Amino acid sequence: MASIAGSSKNVPKKRKLQEGNRSFNEEWLLDYFVTPNTTLKGAGSSSSICLICKESISVNKEYNVKRHYESKHSDYNTKLPARSTERQKRVDFLKSELSRQQTIFSKAHTVQNKAFVASLKVAWTLCKHKKPFSDVDVIKECFSEITTTLFSDDKELHDTVRAEFNAVSLSRRSITRRADEINLDIEAQLKEDITTCKLYSLICLDESCDITEISQLAVFIRMVFPDGCTKDEFLCSEPLLSTTRGQDAYNALISVLNRFKISPKKLVSVKTNGAPSLTGSHNGIIAFPCADEKIPAFLSYHCVIHQERLCASKLCFQEVFKEVVHIVNFIRASPLRHRQFRQLISDIEDTDLCDLIYHNNVRWLSCENVLQRFFNLKTEILAFLHDSNREHEVLCNHSWLTKLVFLTDITKHLNDLNLKLQGQMKFLSDMMMTIDAFKSKLTLFKSQLSAMNWTHFPCLGEVMEAEKTYPEQRDFVAELENLLQEFQLRFR
Repeated sequence: MASIAGSSKNVPKKRKLQEGNRSFNEEWLLDYFVTPNTTLKGAGSSSSICLICKESISVNKEYNVKRHYESKHSDYNTKLPARSTERQKRVDFLKSELSRQQTIFSKAHTVQNKAFVASLKVAWTLCKHKKPFSDVDVIKECFSEITTTLFSDDKELHDTVRAEFNAVSLSRRSITRRADEINLDIEAQLKEDITTCKLYSLICLDESCDITEISQLAVFIRMVFPDGCTKDEFLCSEPLLSTTRGQDAYNALISVLNRFKISPKKLVSVKTNGAPSLTGSHNGIIAFPCADEKIPAFLSYHCVIHQERLCASKLCFQEVFKEVVHIVNFIRASPLRHRQFRQLISDIEDTDLCDLIYHNNVRWLSCENVLQRFFNLKTEILAFLHDSNREHEVLCNHSWLTKLVFLTDITKHLNDLNLKLQGQMKFLSDMMMTIDAFKSKLTLFKSQLSAMNWTHFPCLGEVMEAEKTYPEQRDFVAELENLLQEFQLRFR
């Protein structure tokens, strides 16, 4: 038995076809009318094709090639003697004919591939810019006008370009299918990244209603890979069809994790915007995974940007801003008054400041834009309200006006801070350094206002220097102190 076992180990393994070193012999071209077959996938140099009947010969062995030639084309030895000039000419002709046929099929295949890729790129561009798929009709019309204009002197080139463009499928259904294919490909790449990542953290923003009044829970993911690289991706927007309690948000989050096959064992942190439904100690989205034994312990954070906005909301100038919004709405709500106001300021050279803008409470950064535009047009607004017989005592009140300009300046600084905190690949350490730098700025602002230095408060300085009175100076320093304390409380 031992000898049998030993002999079985010495039995040589069968060689694979690629290991047989069966390369094509160039002499077979003239002797047997065969050439290497480079069109069949996987065949490579191990197959040949007959120039006469176009039949493929699977293995490059002289026995196989010779047998095929003698069994099906032996009469060629009589018609075209070996090594004769006629035989060489016939081989060259058949070889060029085969090459031409292969080129036709290859070119057609290449054109189809390019048309498919072009259709994908059009769908991707429409999706990226949030345009309806019906805009492909406009794209077609624009391309037709471009080709007609550019190639009007070369009809052949014009027809070639139009033929290539017409090969691209740009119907609405085709673009819809391409968008679905792109979506599936992106989702597949995201799932692959999630599978290969070593750790990940989730960012669960508060639910927000869309135009159909359905609450959407936005979920982002930050992945850390074994090589130390990080990647931020938008995971999905999960609808909350009924209530928006913490239990509903948690169920939606679990549904997302199951759909993308995300293992909770890799979870290291969860960041939310601080809403009670997300951070509640008993019924928040953070409380449920903490009570689940299958999910390991993780860190929970309150969104830094959201905390910055909460600090900004502590400024005690709500009545001032409310009056500004009221005046803006009065002017812009009526089409007639809006046209009259635009006519009043039509002589201003800077067209960017030729109108007031609405305040959008959802867009945090719009507050500064509304205040800055209102301050720049305060003279025109005062004149318009006077002509409209509208009460405008606040615009003539120096105390109210100084509060307005102080709020305008400090809101600009807060918006600049907010913009620095935004963007991809922002690490918590970098964001905290930005916050610490702003706290140092607030200390500087306090000392400057105490010394009547308006370097960082240009609007306030313009009003103060015009009136030569500074009764609200101490109030503004106190506001900066309160703002600094709020930052220190939230960002220890």
